[in-house]
Amino acid sequence: MVSTAPLGGMPAWWWAGCAHLRDACPAFLKNALHLHAGSLQSDEMYSLSLRHNHNGHPLDSQTTTDVLRYVLEGYNALSWLALDGSTHDRRSCLPLHVQVLMQLYHTAAALG
Repeated sequence: MVSTAPLGGMPAWWWAGCAHLRDACPAFLKNALHLHAGSLQSDEMYSLSLRHNHNGHPLDSQTTTDVLRYVLEGYNALSWLALDGSTHDRRSCLPLHVQVLMQLYHTAAALG
């Protein structure tokens, strides 16, 4: 994922392997999708894929790229929920819930 918005206040350990990219613009993030099929066997997964309706929801797709695209577009939309009042741009390219987790992380680090 490439974004012109900054990452925001990430912890120092985040940048351990690439400190030179801390203030880089655009920001490059690697994303992965890990699927968990539970107790389904491979033949059951195959039979489910044969019955799949291709006009359904993107999360029901059997194509990993469709699902990942849907998730990343949702994350992008959620990143627009936190705007900088002076620049009228996103504070971070990360979704709002991750930004809140980073605020909690920094608060806990300051207290401990």
